[in-house]
Amino acid sequence: MAFLCKINNSIDDTSINEAEDSDQSDDLNAKPNADGATPSAFTNLKVAPQDLPQASTLETSAMQSAYVSLAMAFSLIRWFIVAIAVICGSELGFDRFYPWIAVPGLLLLAALDLLFSRRAATVKRYAIREHDVYFESGVFWHAQTIQPLNRVQHVEVGQGPIDKRLGLAHLQLFSSGSGAASLKIPGLTLTRAEDLREFILRHRDTT
Repeated sequence: MAFLCKINNSIDDTSINEAEDSDQSDDLNAKPNADGATPSAFTNLKVAPQDLPQASTLETSAMQSAYVSLAMAFSLIRWFIVAIAVICGSELGFDRFYPWIAVPGLLLLAALDLLFSRRAATVKRYAIREHDVYFESGVFWHAQTIQPLNRVQHVEVGQGPIDKRLGLAHLQLFSSGSGAASLKIPGLTLTRAEDLREFILRHRDTT
């Protein structure tokens, strides 16, 4: 009987030693991260729709009021050119244009275009977050663009002659491997555009 007990104890000790060796082998096979920490097991849990972050809670900034005025000014210039063309046509004897019908129609279209230009400028909004840049635009077709900071290759601040006179500037972000700008934010002050550029360049390598 004592002999059987010794055999059982020997089997138990062997099982314990094998389990410890297996645990040690697993620990050795786990490759540490760059910071020396052992990676955790991969998980891919389902996220419930009610747990998603609410986009409506994002606080955004509007374009400068001078940008809205500039957009409306361009609309007026377009229709001023159209009015000159209509007047020249009537002077040349193009009576088939029926000025008493064409003029009110053109005035209506000009007023609608003026309102549309103003609305299109005011709906443009942006936000800067820790890891990305958010921009939204569009009146009938609303678009939301998000540019991750770690994908930004370089940033440009630009001013046209009219922008410079009004103190406006635009910010352009270029992604890696893309020749064209992936995101453009117009209607900024020059100071704000330069501040945003410096922030993006400082944080693109730390995100």
